[in-house]
Amino acid sequence: MYNLKKNLFLNLTARQKSALVSYLQAFIKKNRTLSKSEILNKFLEEEKYYFKIEQTHFHFVIENIENEVFLEEILKFINGTIYHFEMLEEHKPDADKQKEYAKIQRKRAQDFKMSKEKPTQKQLKYYEKLAKAHALEPESLEGASKLDLRNKIMMILEGTDEKDC
Repeated sequence: MYNLKKNLFLNLTARQKSALVSYLQAFIKKNRTLSKSEILNKFLEEEKYYFKIEQTHFHFVIENIENEVFLEEILKFINGTIYHFEMLEEHKPDADKQKEYAKIQRKRAQDFKMSKEKPTQKQLKYYEKLAKAHALEPESLEGASKLDLRNKIMMILEGTDEKDC
């Protein structure tokens, strides 16, 4: 996609090119059900309409609307963008798996870090109050980590007992 952007619309300024490219990408995404030539025609019709009501988005499109090279570049960009969107959809399951794996890895890293830290006073007091509220005898917390205390609190809140596990 980067090479496509770099090699197209060389006659435009950087700002014009950037504005046109981002608008075209959104326009193509919105009109994915149309064919490539229909997308091009709809875009050109829309620009002509805005020019007619004197609210033009891109004056340089109107200036180059008769230029065959410019229209071919727009069509190439449409083809490339549609291809890019198709590849994104094709790789979406893999990307979702990677995100899920990264989430699991962050959780493991957090648990490992918590297993090395001492529990906070706030966490200790919360455990004691929670145990008292559920009419349980608070266990000895000698040498317990934040992770151990968190797990004990979760067992109380979920209503499970260590003997059940």
